[in-house]
Amino acid sequence: MNLIIRKKGFTLLELLIVIVIVAVFLSLVLPFASDLAGKRHIENATIQFQQDLLLLQNLSITHGTNDKFKITFLDNYSYKFKKMKTLQTLLLGIFPWT
Repeated sequence: MNLIIRKKGFTLLELLIVIVIVAVFLSLVLPFASDLAGKRHIENATIQFQQDLLLLQNLSITHGTNDKFKITFLDNYSYKFKKMKTLQTLLLGIFPWT
């Protein structure tokens, strides 16, 4: 009887081919993934800003006040609300229809 004994495992060439295929795939996918991360960050910031505005609206309705707020953007990632004393300081030429 002639028995053929095979070794289990991968050859170096097979491993190199797999590494090249994975590298090509990653080079195609990574630019799209970074764009998606940026879009998701913008969407999250927009949702947070909307929730903060709704909170101010709900507090105003709950307490029966007609408060005016000024939004100050501190940098690209943060902002603050400041309660205004008069309507003229709130407008600052932003809303010409009022």
